[in-house]
Amino acid sequence: MKPRDGAARFAVAVGLALASCGKTDRAGEEARGDASAGAPAAVSGSGGTTAPLGGSGGRETGDVGGTGAELDGGETGSGLAGNDGEGTCVEGAACQCGDLTGTLKCAEPDQGRCSCPPLEVCQTAPRECFEPCGGTPLGVWVLEKTCFNAASEGVGCEGTSLDAVGLADSLRLEILENEAIVAKGSEHLNVTARVPLACLGIESVERCESADFYASPFLYALSRPLPCAASECGHCECSAELEAYAGNGYSGFGKPWEPGSTTLSFGSMEVPYCVDGDTLWAGGVSADGTPKAAYQFRRRSCVGVPLPCTERSEAECAVAEDCTVGRCVAVAASNAETCSGFATSQDGCESTSGCNWEAGGCWGSASQECDFRNCDEAPGCSWGPPKARCGGSPQSCYERENEDCGDTPGCSVRTCHADGVDGSVPCAALAQSECSKASGCSWSGSSCGGVTGCRLQTDATACEALGCSPSPSPRCGGYPTVECSALGVDECATEPGCRLEW
Repeated sequence: MKPRDGAARFAVAVGLALASCGKTDRAGEEARGDASAGAPAAVSGSGGTTAPLGGSGGRETGDVGGTGAELDGGETGSGLAGNDGEGTCVEGAACQCGDLTGTLKCAEPDQGRCSCPPLEVCQTAPRECFEPCGGTPLGVWVLEKTCFNAASEGVGCEGTSLDAVGLADSLRLEILENEAIVAKGSEHLNVTARVPLACLGIESVERCESADFYASPFLYALSRPLPCAASECGHCECSAELEAYAGNGYSGFGKPWEPGSTTLSFGSMEVPYCVDGDTLWAGGVSADGTPKAAYQFRRRSCVGVPLPCTERSEAECAVAEDCTVGRCVAVAASNAETCSGFATSQDGCESTSGCNWEAGGCWGSASQECDFRNCDEAPGCSWGPPKARCGGSPQSCYERENEDCGDTPGCSVRTCHADGVDGSVPCAALAQSECSKASGCSWSGSSCGGVTGCRLQTDATACEALGCSPSPSPRCGGYPTVECSALGVDECATEPGCRLEW
């Protein structure tokens, strides 16, 4: 929260912040209070006097006069401030009509009337978007609905309420095992805060336009200023249309989700969530209680085949990341290699001798498949029903424990190594007894044939006979020959490094 000016008058504002009014009877007649010599005066800095009056529903009004007012029923109200008994009415000061709030209307310098709109006009109804339940959130998620936990707690100043309405549905999430959440798109909200005058350091709604209130409703951005305007309810109505980019779209940051977790990390922001089948709710409130946007997502898979660049219109080409409108061409064949380095850079092309930029058309190499990263831009790709598949890359052989080494084709426990680079080693020098133990070698009946390498050997005798050195500490080595994409969904988890993707 940041007042633009007048913060020094905050002590005076406290004494002027609240006023009470008389009650209206059933016939609609206004109860008027006259100045009373024995009534208490609201002195600057004293906090004033507030009289809780009955009544609710409609607008109630009551006149306040002098430095104090004896109202209907003997209740005392004050919206005036004075020195040495001289009362001053503050136009637009906050006041109360029983349970209702409103603003002071000054007919004369020492006489005012409190005007209070109906309750539903001035208060934000509490709202809870979803009940956190946790669950397994792995998958690709497309935003379907935005909600906001309208609240008056955790906003930064007592009595302040915050609400928001979603304005776009471009947010996309990819949540994979052992990885931080990756997001594409943006958060887009119309945010409204109802802020008591004291929170802004002002004494009247007439000064709301000189104040800003800072709100932080996003998951991927810090606080943003909301310009304020006067409200007949006795507070400032601060609102703005806000947008925040939700990450770089290719590499996430934050804590990866773990089984049993009750929160999801959107960068540094941790929020509760709930998975119900292919529906995911996330957000609502931060760990410190600050109200946040809540988003409902639907699990999806990107289907189709990207359209080749040359078959796309210039409009389709301009929004994609794998194609470019225009290309760099060589003036002569001898410049072809140089100009190809500026295929997508007009500035670089035009500043290079022997190269010309050819405007128009769509050029480049389109992505080979539709996925989370290009589904919103690439022609030929679209969101369809969720379909799990095996993806990722097999864990390196050198990262595996020896006991698990032989489970993947291409990996084996290495007990032999070369003193230098492990090149091809001929098998011809091996006797029959050694040849049968050497991996990659075979006995033809009279000699050992074939070509092998030191790291392929698992027998110490064959290792030494080939001129290699036995390893003092055997370790897993080699290169996996299995592809995660070739595995079925049921067997995907059995191969380290492979994971379910959508």
